[in-house]
Amino acid sequence: MISLSPIVKKDIEVRSRSYTLPAIITAANAVLFLIGLMGTFGLVARMRQSFDTLYRSFLTVYTIVALTEFIITLFTAPLFTAAAISGERETGTFDLLLTTNLTPAEIVTEKLISAMLSMGMIIMSSFPALLIPLMFGGVGIIDTFGLLILFLPGAFLMLSIGMFTSSICSSVTKSIALSYVIAFILTVGFAVFPLMTRVFSSETGNEFAYLLTLDPFLPVISVLSRQVGEPDFLELIFRGLKLAPDNAFMENTVFISILLQLCAAFGFITLAVMNVMPGRYREKNRKIRER
Repeated sequence: MISLSPIVKKDIEVRSRSYTLPAIITAANAVLFLIGLMGTFGLVARMRQSFDTLYRSFLTVYTIVALTEFIITLFTAPLFTAAAISGERETGTFDLLLTTNLTPAEIVTEKLISAMLSMGMIIMSSFPALLIPLMFGGVGIIDTFGLLILFLPGAFLMLSIGMFTSSICSSVTKSIALSYVIAFILTVGFAVFPLMTRVFSSETGNEFAYLLTLDPFLPVISVLSRQVGEPDFLELIFRGLKLAPDNAFMENTVFISILLQLCAAFGFITLAVMNVMPGRYREKNRKIRER
């Protein structure tokens, strides 16, 4: 039997009694199945009428379903941790939590584990929807499953952001809002900023383009483009941003991006642990009272 820690067990029991997680899974899969079924049935109808093979188009539907699932994953993840600490403060149970034998690191880690279990359920529940466009072949089941595994680092990063904002905010609303601001900067900001700085490129290229390696979308889109047989996405992007990285970097960009995402996630977790420490929390409350 697997022995769960008290916080993980409590969070799982709370979520099992709530309609939030089932509602998210149902809504996400309804959208994905709708896209997959409509796209697949539409292509089959066209094939019957024109007698043309549109197998390439099924891979386009697969790409749309996969990217939609990843977007849902990224922007759902902060909801599971943004209230982890700030919610305890709002309900007045945070001081009680600090009186237990759990260390701040254990509190943060266990809340992250429970949130990651929920995100894993959401990600894996979309597996059948991804297989709908692949009824006519194109991408193997193992490759599709591997793509879902690739969603986990991005989800972990977003969960860590939510945990960090939850540790510094006094209310759940502020924590959620700040989480989405940081998530927007990482996903959209790091893609737009190199594009805006193309005019300032030096002789060696636009070094700001390396910021893209912190974008959670980069490894997913790169692997997805290879699965469906599209041109090398990374090469096209870096060429468009006037950057010509060496071959070693290009061959390991996906690995580097995942590694940087994990490093950033652990950085946010470390900051969350520091803000959960009892001494830091009491000092913050003392300053608030003095004001």
